Amino acid sequence: MRHPIYSAALFWFLGVSLTLGPLWGLLVVAATVMFVLVWRLLDEENLLTKDLMSYTEYRNKVKYHLIPFVW
Repeated sequence: MRHPIYSAALFWFLGVSLTLGPLWGLLVVAATVMFVLVWRLLDEENLLTKDLMSYTEYRNKVKYHLIPFVW
């Protein structure tokens, strides 16, 4: 998995929304946080690919972005 901190943040945001509020808050957080995290993740990958020559090799070696066996 290439971005373990983003995965942890995703689970943290989901857990906090479950703990603090009603279930509709979970839907809002899930949609918003997933969009922002994926946008940031893809932007970061483009920057790393452009600036680090070895990152392309790393991307080929490590298959999943955020969630193992999913994406």
